[in-house]
Amino acid sequence: MINKVKFLYCIIAVFVGLGCSDTKKTGNVENVQQAVAIEQTTLKVEIPSEPKKQNEPKHSKDNTPQKEVQKKKNPDGYYNIPYDKKARNIKVEDLFKNVRFVRLETNENCLVNENRNKIECKNGIIYMQNDRPSITEFLLFNKEGKYLRSICKQGEGPEEYSNAMNIAINSKGDISVADCTGATGRIVTYSSDGNFISHIKLPGIASETPLTDLLDITYLNDSVLLIKGDRGWVTKNQYQTFNIYTKKVIRNMHLVKRRPYHMYFPEGFVTYQSKAIIASYQSNQILEATEDTVRVKYTFNIGNKMPPAGFWEEQPSYEVTKKEEVSNEYIGHIPFFAENDRYMFISFMGSLGVGNLQSLALVEKATGKSRTFKRIVLADNMMIEPIDFFWQSNGEIIIPIWPHEIIESENKEFLSQFPDLKEDDNPILLIGELI
Repeated sequence: MINKVKFLYCIIAVFVGLGCSDTKKTGNVENVQQAVAIEQTTLKVEIPSEPKKQNEPKHSKDNTPQKEVQKKKNPDGYYNIPYDKKARNIKVEDLFKNVRFVRLETNENCLVNENRNKIECKNGIIYMQNDRPSITEFLLFNKEGKYLRSICKQGEGPEEYSNAMNIAINSKGDISVADCTGATGRIVTYSSDGNFISHIKLPGIASETPLTDLLDITYLNDSVLLIKGDRGWVTKNQYQTFNIYTKKVIRNMHLVKRRPYHMYFPEGFVTYQSKAIIASYQSNQILEATEDTVRVKYTFNIGNKMPPAGFWEEQPSYEVTKKEEVSNEYIGHIPFFAENDRYMFISFMGSLGVGNLQSLALVEKATGKSRTFKRIVLADNMMIEPIDFFWQSNGEIIIPIWPHEIIESENKEFLSQFPDLKEDDNPILLIGELI
Protein backbone atom coordinates (compact mmCIF):
# COMPACT_ATOMS: atom_id res chain seq x y z
CA MET A 1 0.00 0.00 0.00
CA ILE A 2 2.80 2.39 0.83
CA ASN A 3 3.89 2.67 -2.79
CA LYS A 4 0.44 4.02 -3.71
CA VAL A 5 0.85 7.08 -1.56
CA LYS A 6 3.50 9.69 -2.21
CA PHE A 7 4.44 11.29 1.05
CA LEU A 8 6.13 14.68 1.06
CA TYR A 9 9.21 14.46 3.25
CA CYS A 10 10.03 18.07 3.65
CA ILE A 11 12.67 17.94 6.34
CA ILE A 12 15.04 15.14 7.32
CA ALA A 13 17.50 16.79 9.67
CA VAL A 14 20.36 14.30 9.75
CA PHE A 15 23.21 16.78 9.84
CA VAL A 16 23.51 20.12 11.56
CA GLY A 17 22.29 22.91 9.36
CA LEU A 18 19.83 21.02 7.15
CA GLY A 19 16.47 22.77 6.86
CA CYS A 20 15.10 25.66 4.86
CA SER A 21 17.67 27.50 2.82
CA ASP A 22 18.38 31.03 3.92
CA THR A 23 19.95 31.94 0.61
CA LYS A 24 16.62 33.01 -0.92
CA LYS A 25 15.50 36.60 -0.49
CA THR A 26 11.97 37.88 -0.33
CA GLY A 27 12.46 41.14 -2.25
CA ASN A 28 11.62 44.42 -0.60
CA VAL A 29 9.84 42.84 2.33
CA GLU A 30 9.39 45.19 5.24
CA ASN A 31 10.63 43.57 8.41
CA VAL A 32 8.11 43.42 11.19
CA GLN A 33 9.39 44.94 14.39
CA GLN A 34 9.89 42.30 17.03
CA ALA A 35 7.86 42.57 20.21
CA VAL A 36 9.69 44.41 22.98
CA ALA A 37 8.69 42.00 25.66
CA ILE A 38 7.85 38.40 24.89
CA GLU A 39 7.01 35.96 27.59
CA GLN A 40 8.83 32.70 26.92
CA THR A 41 7.56 29.55 28.52
CA THR A 42 8.97 26.06 28.29
CA LEU A 43 6.37 23.35 28.67
CA LYS A 44 7.52 19.93 29.76
CA VAL A 45 5.24 17.29 28.34
CA GLU A 46 5.58 13.86 29.84
CA ILE A 47 4.35 10.71 28.17
CA PRO A 48 1.73 9.12 30.43
CA SER A 49 3.12 5.91 31.83
CA GLU A 50 1.36 2.68 30.98
CA PRO A 51 -1.14 1.71 33.69
CA LYS A 52 0.01 -0.91 36.12
CA LYS A 53 -1.29 -4.44 35.75
CA GLN A 54 -3.21 -4.33 39.01
CA ASN A 55 -5.40 -1.60 37.54
CA GLU A 56 -6.38 -3.62 34.47
CA PRO A 57 -10.12 -3.88 34.07
CA LYS A 58 -12.27 -6.80 34.93
CA HIS A 59 -13.87 -8.54 32.02
CA SER A 60 -17.38 -9.73 31.37
CA LYS A 61 -18.12 -13.20 30.04
CA ASP A 62 -17.60 -11.99 26.46
CA ASN A 63 -14.18 -10.64 27.48
CA THR A 64 -15.28 -6.99 27.03
CA PRO A 65 -13.75 -4.56 29.58
CA GLN A 66 -16.31 -3.06 31.91
CA LYS A 67 -16.87 0.66 31.27
CA GLU A 68 -16.43 1.81 34.87
CA VAL A 69 -13.17 -0.08 35.40
CA GLN A 70 -11.79 1.02 32.03
CA LYS A 71 -12.09 4.67 33.04
CA LYS A 72 -9.84 3.99 36.03
CA LYS A 73 -7.35 2.23 33.79
CA ASN A 74 -6.98 5.16 31.42
CA PRO A 75 -7.27 8.29 33.57
CA ASP A 76 -4.83 10.24 31.39
CA GLY A 77 -6.19 9.32 27.96
CA TYR A 78 -3.91 6.30 27.59
CA TYR A 79 -5.26 3.64 25.21
CA ASN A 80 -3.93 0.15 24.51
CA ILE A 81 -4.99 -0.99 21.05
CA PRO A 82 -4.51 -4.68 20.13
CA TYR A 83 -3.06 -5.26 16.67
CA ASP A 84 -2.40 -8.53 14.85
CA LYS A 85 -1.24 -7.30 11.42
CA LYS A 86 -4.21 -8.83 9.59
CA ALA A 87 -5.69 -6.78 6.77
CA ARG A 88 -9.22 -6.59 8.15
CA ASN A 89 -12.16 -4.76 6.60
CA ILE A 90 -14.85 -2.42 7.89
CA LYS A 91 -18.05 -1.43 6.12
CA VAL A 92 -18.33 2.27 5.42
CA GLU A 93 -21.67 2.41 7.25
CA ASP A 94 -19.99 0.99 10.39
CA LEU A 95 -17.52 3.86 10.34
CA PHE A 96 -19.30 6.90 8.88
CA LYS A 97 -22.78 8.38 8.71
CA ASN A 98 -24.20 10.93 6.27
CA VAL A 99 -21.82 9.67 3.60
CA ARG A 100 -21.65 11.45 0.25
CA PHE A 101 -19.29 11.44 -2.71
CA VAL A 102 -18.03 14.60 -4.40
CA ARG A 103 -16.51 14.16 -7.84
CA LEU A 104 -13.90 16.84 -8.50
CA GLU A 105 -14.01 18.33 -11.97
CA THR A 106 -11.08 17.43 -14.18
CA ASN A 107 -9.54 19.79 -16.72
CA GLU A 108 -6.05 20.91 -17.68
CA ASN A 109 -6.14 23.78 -15.15
CA CYS A 110 -6.83 21.67 -12.07
CA LEU A 111 -5.08 18.32 -12.34
CA VAL A 112 -4.59 17.03 -8.80
CA ASN A 113 -1.31 15.43 -7.81
CA GLU A 114 -1.16 12.71 -5.16
CA ASN A 115 1.14 14.93 -3.07
CA ARG A 116 -1.54 16.62 -1.01
CA ASN A 117 -0.72 18.45 2.21
CA LYS A 118 -4.24 19.49 3.02
CA ILE A 119 -7.85 19.33 1.91
CA GLU A 120 -10.14 21.72 3.73
CA CYS A 121 -13.79 22.60 3.16
CA LYS A 122 -14.97 25.98 4.45
CA ASN A 123 -17.85 28.29 3.50
CA GLY A 124 -18.90 25.93 0.74
CA ILE A 125 -15.46 25.91 -0.91
CA ILE A 126 -13.07 22.94 -1.06
CA TYR A 127 -9.45 24.11 -0.76
CA MET A 128 -6.69 21.76 -1.83
CA GLN A 129 -2.94 22.28 -1.67
CA ASN A 130 -1.47 20.71 -4.78
CA ASP A 131 2.28 20.08 -4.90
CA ARG A 132 3.68 19.50 -8.35
CA PRO A 133 7.37 19.33 -9.31
CA SER A 134 8.89 22.71 -8.35
CA ILE A 135 5.46 24.33 -8.01
CA THR A 136 2.89 24.54 -5.23
CA GLU A 137 -0.58 25.77 -6.12
CA PHE A 138 -3.92 25.95 -4.34
CA LEU A 139 -6.99 24.57 -6.10
CA LEU A 140 -10.49 25.72 -5.21
CA PHE A 141 -13.67 23.76 -5.97
CA ASN A 142 -17.24 24.39 -4.89
CA LYS A 143 -19.04 21.90 -2.65
CA GLU A 144 -20.33 20.00 -5.70
CA GLY A 145 -16.77 19.60 -7.01
CA LYS A 146 -16.90 22.21 -9.78
CA TYR A 147 -13.51 23.83 -10.37
CA LEU A 148 -13.42 27.51 -9.39
CA ARG A 149 -9.84 28.70 -9.72
CA SER A 150 -6.18 28.01 -9.07
CA ILE A 151 -4.00 30.30 -6.97
CA CYS A 152 -0.32 30.04 -7.82
CA LYS A 153 1.90 32.91 -6.65
CA GLN A 154 5.19 31.12 -6.33
CA GLY A 155 8.20 33.38 -6.70
CA GLU A 156 10.60 35.69 -4.89
CA GLY A 157 8.52 38.85 -4.72
CA PRO A 158 6.89 40.44 -1.65
CA GLU A 159 3.43 39.22 -2.73
CA GLU A 160 4.62 35.70 -3.48
CA TYR A 161 5.67 32.56 -1.60
CA SER A 162 8.82 30.64 -2.41
CA ASN A 163 8.51 27.42 -0.40
CA ALA A 164 4.92 26.75 0.69
CA MET A 165 4.76 24.18 3.46
CA ASN A 166 1.10 24.21 4.43
CA ILE A 167 -1.95 26.46 4.49
CA ALA A 168 -4.56 27.73 6.94
CA ILE A 169 -8.03 29.02 6.07
CA ASN A 170 -9.71 31.63 8.27
CA SER A 171 -13.47 32.10 8.73
CA LYS A 172 -13.65 34.47 5.74
CA GLY A 173 -12.02 31.94 3.44
CA ASP A 174 -8.68 33.75 3.19
CA ILE A 175 -5.71 31.48 2.51
CA SER A 176 -2.61 31.95 4.65
CA VAL A 177 0.50 30.19 3.39
CA ALA A 178 3.29 29.00 5.68
CA ASP A 179 6.26 30.07 3.57
CA CYS A 180 9.54 28.54 4.71
CA THR A 181 12.01 31.07 3.39
CA GLY A 182 15.14 32.69 4.77
CA ALA A 183 16.23 32.31 8.38
CA THR A 184 12.75 32.65 9.85
CA GLY A 185 9.80 32.27 7.54
CA ARG A 186 6.74 34.32 6.76
CA ILE A 187 2.97 34.13 6.42
CA VAL A 188 1.59 35.23 3.04
CA THR A 189 -2.20 35.66 2.82
CA TYR A 190 -4.53 35.77 -0.18
CA SER A 191 -8.29 36.11 -0.53
CA SER A 192 -10.26 33.17 -1.93
CA ASP A 193 -10.30 35.15 -5.20
CA GLY A 194 -6.50 35.01 -5.29
CA ASN A 195 -5.87 38.65 -4.41
CA PHE A 196 -2.86 39.43 -2.23
CA ILE A 197 -3.77 40.62 1.27
CA SER A 198 -0.62 40.69 3.39
CA HIS A 199 2.67 39.15 4.34
CA ILE A 200 4.13 38.89 7.81
CA LYS A 201 7.78 38.15 8.31
CA LEU A 202 8.07 36.10 11.46
CA PRO A 203 10.49 37.44 14.08
CA GLY A 204 12.87 35.33 16.11
CA ILE A 205 11.71 34.61 19.64
CA ALA A 206 15.02 34.93 21.43
CA SER A 207 18.62 34.75 20.35
CA GLU A 208 19.05 31.18 21.55
CA THR A 209 15.81 29.84 19.99
CA PRO A 210 14.74 31.69 16.86
CA LEU A 211 11.88 30.16 14.90
CA THR A 212 13.33 28.53 11.81
CA ASP A 213 12.19 25.82 9.44
CA LEU A 214 8.56 26.94 9.42
CA LEU A 215 6.38 23.88 8.91
CA ASP A 216 2.73 24.51 9.57
CA ILE A 217 0.12 27.02 10.70
CA THR A 218 -3.54 27.04 11.71
CA TYR A 219 -6.00 29.67 12.88
CA LEU A 220 -7.19 29.36 16.47
CA ASN A 221 -9.38 32.37 15.68
CA ASP A 222 -9.23 35.09 13.03
CA SER A 223 -6.49 37.00 14.87
CA VAL A 224 -4.35 34.22 16.40
CA LEU A 225 -2.24 31.69 14.52
CA LEU A 226 -0.67 28.56 15.97
CA ILE A 227 2.69 28.05 14.27
CA LYS A 228 4.86 24.95 14.11
CA GLY A 229 8.58 25.39 13.55
CA ASP A 230 11.19 22.66 13.47
CA ARG A 231 14.73 22.91 14.77
CA GLY A 232 15.67 19.35 13.84
CA TRP A 233 19.18 18.46 14.84
CA VAL A 234 20.06 21.78 16.43
CA THR A 235 17.55 22.10 19.25
CA LYS A 236 13.82 21.58 19.95
CA ASN A 237 10.63 21.54 17.96
CA GLN A 238 8.73 24.68 18.64
CA TYR A 239 5.12 25.77 18.75
CA GLN A 240 4.11 29.38 19.19
CA THR A 241 0.98 31.49 19.04
CA PHE A 242 1.13 34.72 17.09
CA ASN A 243 -1.26 37.68 16.80
CA ILE A 244 -1.45 38.67 13.12
CA TYR A 245 -2.70 42.19 13.88
CA THR A 246 -0.24 43.21 16.59
CA LYS A 247 2.46 41.08 14.90
CA LYS A 248 3.61 39.86 18.30
CA VAL A 249 4.23 36.43 19.70
CA ILE A 250 1.74 35.53 22.41
CA ARG A 251 3.45 32.41 23.72
CA ASN A 252 6.54 30.41 22.78
CA MET A 253 6.22 26.71 23.61
CA HIS A 254 8.76 23.89 23.36
CA LEU A 255 7.46 20.35 23.22
CA VAL A 256 10.06 17.92 21.92
CA LYS A 257 13.73 17.55 22.78
CA ARG A 258 16.39 17.64 20.11
CA ARG A 259 16.36 14.63 17.80
CA PRO A 260 19.18 13.24 15.65
CA TYR A 261 16.61 11.78 13.24
CA HIS A 262 13.54 13.89 12.60
CA MET A 263 11.24 13.74 9.63
CA TYR A 264 8.48 16.15 8.77
CA PHE A 265 5.31 14.35 7.78
CA PRO A 266 2.73 16.56 6.02
CA GLU A 267 -0.25 15.77 8.22
CA GLY A 268 -1.11 19.35 9.15
CA PHE A 269 -3.02 20.84 12.06
CA VAL A 270 -6.73 20.41 12.61
CA THR A 271 -8.76 23.10 14.37
CA TYR A 272 -11.78 21.72 16.22
CA GLN A 273 -13.99 23.54 18.72
CA SER A 274 -11.51 26.47 18.87
CA LYS A 275 -8.61 24.19 19.76
CA ALA A 276 -5.84 22.87 17.57
CA ILE A 277 -5.49 19.09 17.49
CA ILE A 278 -2.00 17.89 16.60
CA ALA A 279 -1.20 14.40 15.35
CA SER A 280 2.27 13.78 14.02
CA TYR A 281 5.02 11.55 12.75
CA GLN A 282 7.35 10.17 15.45
CA SER A 283 4.73 10.48 18.16
CA ASN A 284 2.15 8.21 19.79
CA GLN A 285 0.47 11.23 21.30
CA ILE A 286 -2.34 13.52 20.23
CA LEU A 287 -1.78 17.07 21.47
CA GLU A 288 -4.34 19.79 22.09
CA ALA A 289 -3.31 23.44 21.82
CA THR A 290 -5.01 26.66 22.86
CA GLU A 291 -3.68 30.20 22.71
CA ASP A 292 -1.24 29.71 25.57
CA THR A 293 -1.15 26.02 26.49
CA VAL A 294 -0.36 22.69 24.91
CA ARG A 295 -1.25 19.43 26.58
CA VAL A 296 -1.18 15.72 25.81
CA LYS A 297 -4.76 14.69 25.13
CA TYR A 298 -4.37 11.02 24.16
CA THR A 299 -1.62 8.40 24.00
CA PHE A 300 -1.97 5.27 21.85
CA ASN A 301 0.05 2.10 22.49
CA ILE A 302 -0.73 -0.09 19.50
CA GLY A 303 0.05 -3.79 19.77
CA ASN A 304 2.39 -3.01 22.66
CA LYS A 305 4.81 -1.70 20.02
CA MET A 306 5.13 1.89 21.21
CA PRO A 307 8.77 3.04 21.31
CA PRO A 308 10.10 3.53 24.86
CA ALA A 309 10.24 7.03 26.33
CA GLY A 310 13.09 9.04 24.84
CA PHE A 311 13.58 6.71 21.87
CA TRP A 312 13.52 9.43 19.21
CA GLU A 313 15.71 11.80 21.26
CA GLU A 314 18.39 9.47 22.65
CA GLN A 315 19.55 7.69 19.49
CA PRO A 316 23.02 8.70 18.22
CA SER A 317 22.23 8.69 14.49
CA TYR A 318 19.69 8.15 11.74
CA GLU A 319 21.11 4.71 10.93
CA VAL A 320 20.88 3.43 14.51
CA THR A 321 17.40 4.85 15.02
CA LYS A 322 16.07 3.36 11.80
CA LYS A 323 17.60 -0.04 12.50
CA GLU A 324 16.08 -0.25 15.98
CA GLU A 325 12.72 1.01 14.75
CA VAL A 326 12.53 -1.67 12.06
CA SER A 327 13.95 -4.56 14.10
CA ASN A 328 11.58 -3.91 17.02
CA GLU A 329 8.63 -3.24 14.70
CA TYR A 330 7.79 -0.10 16.62
CA ILE A 331 4.48 1.53 15.77
CA GLY A 332 5.44 5.07 16.65
CA HIS A 333 3.59 7.32 14.23
CA ILE A 334 0.01 8.63 14.48
CA PRO A 335 -0.07 11.08 11.55
CA PHE A 336 -3.87 11.42 11.13
CA PHE A 337 -6.59 11.73 13.76
CA ALA A 338 -10.28 12.61 14.13
CA GLU A 339 -12.82 12.35 16.93
CA ASN A 340 -16.35 13.05 18.05
CA ASP A 341 -17.98 12.72 21.46
CA ARG A 342 -17.94 8.93 21.34
CA TYR A 343 -15.19 7.73 19.01
CA MET A 344 -11.66 8.42 17.82
CA PHE A 345 -10.44 7.54 14.32
CA ILE A 346 -6.69 7.23 13.80
CA SER A 347 -4.18 6.30 11.14
CA PHE A 348 -1.02 4.65 12.46
CA MET A 349 2.16 3.19 11.04
CA GLY A 350 5.52 1.74 11.87
CA SER A 351 8.69 2.24 9.89
CA LEU A 352 7.97 3.49 6.38
CA GLY A 353 8.12 0.62 3.95
CA VAL A 354 6.85 -1.98 6.42
CA GLY A 355 3.37 -2.34 4.97
CA ASN A 356 1.96 -4.70 7.58
CA LEU A 357 2.45 -2.03 10.27
CA GLN A 358 0.09 0.44 8.62
CA SER A 359 -3.59 0.49 9.48
CA LEU A 360 -6.52 2.46 10.82
CA ALA A 361 -8.39 2.14 14.10
CA LEU A 362 -11.78 3.13 15.47
CA VAL A 363 -11.57 3.57 19.25
CA GLU A 364 -14.46 4.00 21.66
CA LYS A 365 -13.48 6.66 24.17
CA ALA A 366 -15.40 5.48 27.22
CA THR A 367 -14.43 1.81 27.14
CA GLY A 368 -11.19 1.78 25.15
CA LYS A 369 -12.68 -0.92 22.93
CA SER A 370 -11.10 -0.70 19.48
CA ARG A 371 -11.32 -2.10 16.00
CA THR A 372 -8.35 -2.05 13.63
CA PHE A 373 -8.65 -2.42 9.87
CA LYS A 374 -6.89 -1.63 6.61
CA ARG A 375 -9.75 -1.54 4.12
CA ILE A 376 -13.03 0.37 4.04
CA VAL A 377 -15.71 -1.48 2.07
CA LEU A 378 -17.85 0.91 0.01
CA ALA A 379 -19.74 -1.74 -1.99
CA ASP A 380 -19.32 -5.32 -3.24
CA ASN A 381 -15.72 -5.73 -4.35
CA MET A 382 -15.21 -1.97 -3.91
CA MET A 383 -12.68 -1.28 -1.16
CA ILE A 384 -10.15 1.44 -0.40
CA GLU A 385 -7.02 1.34 1.77
CA PRO A 386 -6.50 4.92 2.96
CA ILE A 387 -3.58 6.02 5.08
CA ASP A 388 -4.30 9.72 5.03
CA PHE A 389 -7.59 11.45 5.72
CA PHE A 390 -8.56 15.03 6.41
CA TRP A 391 -10.62 15.96 9.46
CA GLN A 392 -12.67 19.15 9.11
CA SER A 393 -13.56 21.80 11.69
CA ASN A 394 -17.24 20.91 11.28
CA GLY A 395 -16.52 17.29 12.28
CA GLU A 396 -16.61 15.77 8.79
CA ILE A 397 -13.83 13.58 7.41
CA ILE A 398 -12.61 13.67 3.79
CA ILE A 399 -10.90 10.70 2.12
CA PRO A 400 -9.72 11.03 -1.51
CA ILE A 401 -10.52 8.04 -3.74
CA TRP A 402 -8.57 7.69 -6.95
CA PRO A 403 -10.62 6.71 -10.02
CA HIS A 404 -8.59 3.60 -10.82
CA GLU A 405 -9.69 2.11 -7.49
CA ILE A 406 -13.33 2.40 -8.57
CA ILE A 407 -12.76 1.25 -12.15
CA GLU A 408 -10.73 -1.81 -11.11
CA SER A 409 -13.52 -2.95 -8.76
CA GLU A 410 -15.74 -3.65 -11.81
CA ASN A 411 -18.75 -2.84 -9.66
CA LYS A 412 -21.05 -1.46 -12.35
CA GLU A 413 -23.68 -0.24 -9.89
CA PHE A 414 -21.15 1.77 -7.87
CA LEU A 415 -19.38 2.98 -11.02
CA SER A 416 -22.70 4.23 -12.44
CA GLN A 417 -22.60 7.10 -9.91
CA PHE A 418 -19.67 8.55 -11.88
CA PRO A 419 -20.48 8.48 -15.62
CA ASP A 420 -17.54 8.36 -18.05
CA LEU A 421 -15.02 8.09 -15.21
CA LYS A 422 -11.44 7.77 -16.45
CA GLU A 423 -8.36 6.54 -14.59
CA ASP A 424 -6.53 9.87 -14.96
CA ASP A 425 -9.47 11.92 -13.65
CA ASN A 426 -9.25 13.90 -10.43
CA PRO A 427 -10.08 12.06 -7.20
CA ILE A 428 -13.55 11.57 -5.84
CA LEU A 429 -13.93 12.74 -2.24
CA LEU A 430 -15.65 10.49 0.26
CA ILE A 431 -17.12 12.81 2.89
CA GLY A 432 -18.80 11.59 6.08
CA GLU A 433 -19.05 11.93 9.85
CA LEU A 434 -17.93 9.41 12.45
CA ILE A 435 -20.80 7.21 13.59
